[in-house]
Amino acid sequence: WLAPQRVDFSGNGQATDIVFTARNIRQRNPAARPGVFWLEAPSDVLSVWSRHTIDDTLEHPLHVDIGDLSGQGHGRDVVVGGFETEYIHWYSFSDNWEQNSLPLPQLDGLQPNKVWNVKTARFGAERDGILTLVSRNNRSAMVYYEFVGAQHTANVLKRLEYGHPMDDRIILHDLDGDGLSEAFIPDSGNGIRNSKFVWIRFNWRS
Repeated sequence: WLAPQRVDFSGNGQATDIVFTARNIRQRNPAARPGVFWLEAPSDVLSVWSRHTIDDTLEHPLHVDIGDLSGQGHGRDVVVGGFETEYIHWYSFSDNWEQNSLPLPQLDGLQPNKVWNVKTARFGAERDGILTLVSRNNRSAMVYYEFVGAQHTANVLKRLEYGHPMDDRIILHDLDGDGLSEAFIPDSGNGIRNSKFVWIRFNWRS
């Protein structure tokens, strides 16, 4: 999985580096080295790119995004979702990729163990939050981790009564012109016959 934008990790003043995750699934990509990595672009992009490790201890990482989660203003922190986890992990660029783990909120007493998507977003807070989809069995929910006080706190925005939710890219756009971005996400609907695009307004504080 690729982060949706390039970034300057190497310090050359150009946002040409690429962040990606890799996973190891039996019978699909067993030779893959799972983890979160970034590729440093050479001056000649046709030359060999250098791979750098952010975290190679995750069991099953998936979507990845970049933003200002540490509040340091550079916008180069990295957040990743995945399966076989009870946490969302984000990594501080300025602190040598120090890992910060945010627990997933319970759904009807069940602990989610899948994070289908992650997207950094800011709705009036002093630093970016994290928009995500979590699930377990046939229960899932859209969750926003908002920075409040000194930490990111989970808010369950929307419950979904199926277990395979919105596993494609989250796109933020202010379509209705109210100054607040909405989310647009392709949603499996737990089956191909139920596939649709979901449009969600974030007015939970209004």
